[in-house]
Amino acid sequence: MRFNLLKMKHYKKSQIRMTETIAILFIFFLLVLFGMIFYMRIQNSTLEREREEDVTIKAIQIAQKASYFPEILCIEAQAEMLSGCIDILKLESFNKTLHEGQNSLYYFQVFEFSRIYVEEIYPENKTWEIYDRRKPQYKGELKIPVPVALHNPITNVKFFGVMNVDVYI
Repeated sequence: MRFNLLKMKHYKKSQIRMTETIAILFIFFLLVLFGMIFYMRIQNSTLEREREEDVTIKAIQIAQKASYFPEILCIEAQAEMLSGCIDILKLESFNKTLHEGQNSLYYFQVFEFSRIYVEEIYPENKTWEIYDRRKPQYKGELKIPVPVALHNPITNVKFFGVMNVDVYI
């Protein structure tokens, strides 16, 4: 009987140690799981921030391409293109050219999914559409206004305007 009591005490001590070991392993894996969740959330926020930066950079690049667009820029007498100056006659005829044949596909490679239009601010309120290709299902848009001078080569008068570049995300 004495032997059985010693054996029972030994089994109880073993069971207690095994339960302690299982509890420690459970806590360890729980801490590892929390660490992984925390790391994944940090990675997601970093990736989202990088995505936003990429979209912003892309929008700025499209705005730069549009503001130095040779098809609509003013030309001086020495055949020099003026940046920040848009020829109104070229602007009006460009919209017709855009939708002819393969032109639409070419300009899609340049401007992707965006909308580019020019607004005359002073003295009148006119709007000219340069390019408009909307994304079928977009989450939002990034708007970039670019101040420009609008030149009428017939009357040789310049007006104030804004080129708006809306890039669809």
